[in-house]
Formats: sequence, C-alpha cells, structure tokens
Amino acid sequence: MTFVRDFCLSLIILITVTSCGSSNNNQDSDPRPASQLPLLSSGKHLGMYTSFNPTQPAATDTAMQQKWDDAIDAGMQVARIQVDWSGLEPLPSQYDRSELEEKLIEMEDSGLQPFVLISTIDSEGYTIPEDLTDSGSETGLVNGIHFDDPVILERFENLLDWAVPLITEHGGWALAVGNEPGNYIIDNPLEEEHIVNFLAHARAYSHAIDDQLAITMTIAYWNSEQGHVFHTPLIENSDFVSINYYAIDTQSYFDDSPISINNEIDQIISLAGEKYIVFQELGASAGYDTTTSLMNASETKQAEFFETFFTRMNNEGLLKAAFIFQLVDWDPVLVDTYYNQPLTAAGLPQDFILRFVESYETMGLIRYSDGSQRAAWDRVLAEIARLAQD
Repeated sequence: MTFVRDFCLSLIILITVTSCGSSNNNQDSDPRPASQLPLLSSGKHLGMYTSFNPTQPAATDTAMQQKWDDAIDAGMQVARIQVDWSGLEPLPSQYDRSELEEKLIEMEDSGLQPFVLISTIDSEGYTIPEDLTDSGSETGLVNGIHFDDPVILERFENLLDWAVPLITEHGGWALAVGNEPGNYIIDNPLEEEHIVNFLAHARAYSHAIDDQLAITMTIAYWNSEQGHVFHTPLIENSDFVSINYYAIDTQSYFDDSPISINNEIDQIISLAGEKYIVFQELGASAGYDTTTSLMNASETKQAEFFETFFTRMNNEGLLKAAFIFQLVDWDPVLVDTYYNQPLTAAGLPQDFILRFVESYETMGLIRYSDGSQRAAWDRVLAEIARLAQD
C-alpha cells in the first residue's frame, strides 16, 4: 500500500507541476479547490500582527493585550502565524513542532482562523535548516545546489507531511511557503526559476495531502512598483495572491494620496488576474510625535490611509483579507540593530536610512513607548466590527 500511495502522490505532483506554467488565472477554470479558499469562513476579513519586539514597557504589553482582546470581541476572525523552516527543523530530519503547534492552538482557542507563513526564503535570503545552507557557495546552498534540488524538495516534503495536517486540524486556511523573495531574485536573477519550481512543487505536494489548504508565496508590492516582473510566475503557481503593501513609496516617503492608493490597488488587482488577494502585511506609519516627520507621515495620514483602503476593500470582490502590520511600533533598539546599523554599513544615503527607520518606529496602531493608541485604532476596530456583521 505504501508503494501505491507514493506512486499516486508522485503522479499527482507530476501532473500539477507540469501544468503550472499556464497563465490562465481564471478561478472558474482552475480545478484546484484551494483556489476558492474553502477553509476560510465566508465574507471579508481584517486581522493584525501584534508585535515583533522581544521586550516592551509593561504599559505597552498591557495595552497590546487589551487591544487584541478588543479586536476579538469586535468580531475579528483571522490571525497570522509566522515561523521559519529552520526553526521547525533545527537538526536534519528532527523537528520542533511545538513552535507552530502552540501558536495554532492559541489562535484556535481564541476563535481565530490562522494564515500560516512557514518562511523558506525571506527578503534577503533563505531561512532553511543550517545544514542545507552554505554562504560561500554560488547559490548560498550546500554544494551549490539550487532551491529546487531533490535534496531540498524531499526535506520540505517531510516537513509538509506533518505540518499540513496540523495546520488544517487547528483551523488554518492558507499556507505561504516563502516571504518576499524579490530582493534575493534581484541580486540573483538566475535563481528565479528554481524558486518558482520550489513553490510549484510545494503546492502540488501540499494539495496531494489536503487539496483544501491554499498555498502561496508572498510577494512585495514595491518590487512590482520598481518594474520587476518576477512576481508573475509566483502568482501563477499560487492558489491566491499574498502581498505586502505599505503606504510608502520606493524612496521611503509616505504615500497618502487616495488617488495614488487606489491606482496601486488597481495594479495589484491587475497582477492577480482573477485570483483572490490577501494582504499579508498592510501598513502605514504615523511619523514621530515630537519632531517633524522626515518621511512626511502623520497620525492623521495613517488613519486616512486605512480609511481609503477599507473603502476599496469593501468594493472589490477579490480582496478577501488583510492583516495590519502591526499593532505595536517596533522597538527603536530593534530597528537600530536590524536596519540602521546594517544599512549604514552598506553605505546607503543617510536621509533614506532615517526615513526607513522612522517608518518602522512609528508603524503601530499603538505607541511602543507607553501603549497609547493612535487615531487609526478606532477606525480599524470599527471596520473589524462591521465586517463581522456582513
């Protein structure tokens, strides 16, 4: 029976991957049940990510938990979970399932349906088990292999064997197998095909386990805004479009024009064809309270951005869900470590770095310093409540 199962599984994957290059994105003609997001409850959904900060002031922790509870009480139904492949497989073929399972149970106990990101690639490089990486090789992978090498595919299959059933068991409706591969592809254009092949294989293998779980790889809107086209095959090989979108232009200035925002949403819809769209990250910074904003942001503009987005989301059938990134500002120390110092060392213009830093330090719906809320919070909470009534 094992042979029969493995043969059938291989046949399903072969058929799916062979046909994955088609550019037909019409939902009605897509035979994959997952493209309709069948595990997600009906209607549109608004959720949020709480915080990446390892520590926060006590008042901020208290405010964050209260706001989270308020959102659930208002009717929030979805949540986001993010883990790295490397964290789930700290040693070859030895898994730490607890990080994912505990988060899934926590969301389920709160009545939330999770959208899971198992990051295999994230913005600047691979986030896979250490034994599969080699910074000295041409591809950054052990022995200079590519991301669609059978060694890597088999290892990820082994993870999906237990992760897919675990996700669906606890109410998960979608799985992203990578986040913002664009920057890596820009620096390593020959790797684009191998990343697309990895996605196609992961999608086919996951569907063979459970054809209801929607599979995607999250793209960044600003890569398209910069004129890159590598998002197209990634979208073609996803069940739905998962995208990160911020109220900021490519030079890190706040983009607050309703006309511009609507034009950008038009472009995202055009990219998606007829596939559903989920905003894995939806963000707008508020600017500093006591000094002039270098990125031309403000608390009022932050609220207006979300107002514009919510109006458009309500009127577009393909815009299925959005997750605000995020509830709490980033810790200034964390921003300095992760962004200010590396970007300075890389020789980027100081005025750009300062705007970039400001965007992270003020992107919360509540402030890092004391947990006080910004004007956008009330609008977000009202939208969660409204969607819950639809």
